[in-house]
Amino acid sequence: MVVDAYKTVKFDANTVLFKEGDQADFAYIIQSGSVKIYKKGPNGTQVPLALVEEGGVVGEMAIINNLPRSASVVTYEPVEAIVLNKKSFDDRLKEVDPLLYSLIKMVITRIKNTSDQTAGLFEKINCDKTKSVKKIGTPTKTKRPSFDEVNFLLADPNPQKRNSLRGGLLGIGFGKICDVSAMHDLEKELQRTHFDILVLDCSFGIREICDLTQKIRHGLCSKNPFLSILVMTNTNTNTNSAQKALLDGGCDLVLQKPISVDSILKTFRTLCQSDRQFVVTRNYAGPDRAHMNQEDKESAPSFSAPNTLAAKVLKKQAPKDLETQVYSGINELNSVKMERHLVQLAWVLDKISSEHEEEFDFNYLLDCTDNALEEIYNCALRSNLSVTCDICNEMRKLVYNLRQAQTCEPEEYRHMNFFYRELSENLPMIKRQEQITIKTSEMAH
Repeated sequence: MVVDAYKTVKFDANTVLFKEGDQADFAYIIQSGSVKIYKKGPNGTQVPLALVEEGGVVGEMAIINNLPRSASVVTYEPVEAIVLNKKSFDDRLKEVDPLLYSLIKMVITRIKNTSDQTAGLFEKINCDKTKSVKKIGTPTKTKRPSFDEVNFLLADPNPQKRNSLRGGLLGIGFGKICDVSAMHDLEKELQRTHFDILVLDCSFGIREICDLTQKIRHGLCSKNPFLSILVMTNTNTNTNSAQKALLDGGCDLVLQKPISVDSILKTFRTLCQSDRQFVVTRNYAGPDRAHMNQEDKESAPSFSAPNTLAAKVLKKQAPKDLETQVYSGINELNSVKMERHLVQLAWVLDKISSEHEEEFDFNYLLDCTDNALEEIYNCALRSNLSVTCDICNEMRKLVYNLRQAQTCEPEEYRHMNFFYRELSENLPMIKRQEQITIKTSEMAH
């Protein structure tokens, strides 16, 4: 097949671009969409090796070493790609230093050998699993859960460990795997895609992981703040204090390495069955934990968060429907956070009253007011509550004037209470009976 160089082509989903063993005379540069790479194992089983997305190249190995295709490529979704034919590729390679050209061919050969070994290994694993199932008499009709639609994000600075785990995940049916090696790339991917699960290595640092997790849980750097978060730890780092810190930081589970395929399956089944109850306190947002409900001897507000992993694996729900559920969950999260800050505002207004016996630094109280209003404003902005945002801005202007005057006269105090009332009436999902309100005597002050 001869194809014009640099021609743009489009394919529908589930289209075979080329098959293993075909003659190779072109490669594809993926412009949009994604493709799956399959390789035939020694016994003829089609083993998934990788998912190649935008910016990736497929088919380049065969046109470099002049051998038949070493794997099959099928579009996973609609794809637009640029075709690079063998002649154009060869012309470019002639301009490369001969030593570099030899190195490229050597690397390609090694990659091919590795993919051959990977296909054989996973075919053997699946074969062994089937035999062991038959021995113990488990019904052969039992189906494995399907992880084909799950968006998986893997973060590990070690490329060998990352590639090994990625291969294991592909072998048990995960198709949409994105892997990164650095924290800044991790945050970029979280903001770009609705991921269902994040697995990261503890070598990034316990504190750094906890900080990132709380940013995720508060919806500051992730499209899905409710995704399942797992942290892999070494034996020497899996102390009680480290594990407690990670769980208190909002992670779902801490896994001890080495991680096996069976342990991955067991963990994912647990995550699919777990109820996603989230709590919000002054310094925590994430999965509900019993000790989190002891803050201030009162139960922290909780709500049912969407479990997109379970929805895709068990209920086969469409990604678009789940994105809508996540958006609703984010609005509920923001509502709970705004309610907590509204309670703080009520406390501050109580202390600002000149009739209050206990003395507080005036600027400290104004700082507390400003911080609470800023948090409410940011939550309202993320939930598109324009009226709430406007009230926050007006109230902050009044706080600025109070800071300049260094006193709160009765008229200003009445204005503060007026804005507080307006704010409380415009916040969604507030439990009116639980609101902390200003006493009538204070309102008349």
